[in-house]
Amino acid sequence: MKKAMIIALILSFLPSCGNGSQKDFLGAANAEMKVYRIAATVQGSVLSMQKEEGEAVEKDEVIAVVDTVPVGLALKEIRAGADQVDRQYEAKQAEIEALVNDVAALKRERDRTQGLLAKGSATVQSLDNLESQYTSGLLKQRPPSWPSDPSLPRRK
Repeated sequence: MKKAMIIALILSFLPSCGNGSQKDFLGAANAEMKVYRIAATVQGSVLSMQKEEGEAVEKDEVIAVVDTVPVGLALKEIRAGADQVDRQYEAKQAEIEALVNDVAALKRERDRTQGLLAKGSATVQSLDNLESQYTSGLLKQRPPSWPSDPSLPRRK
């Protein structure tokens, strides 16, 4: 098997070792070529080609024109989403300010009820209700990622 392959290889080289008697043989040459892969930086359909396959190109030369309308629409959608997040943030800030005000009012009412309870003019139940509402308001103000405040009851 090995011997047959060597013979076939030698026979394939014999025609190229002529003495120049072949009239149609002009010579042999090696050609080198660099091939580059290119990719568009945006998605879209190709609107026009400025170069054909195999043509030489220079650095920074436009090869094709790509339709960027889909990218522009996606960018507008992203910007609209960011604007919506901004509006939601502002609404949450307003909610927090209202909650802080509510908690301050509950604290004043709780303190007032403690004084009335000491005089016998309020019930323990009304003080317990206000204490519960006040503590709940404090817990709502605190995002879960904040460190625990020892003065607040622990979440279960």
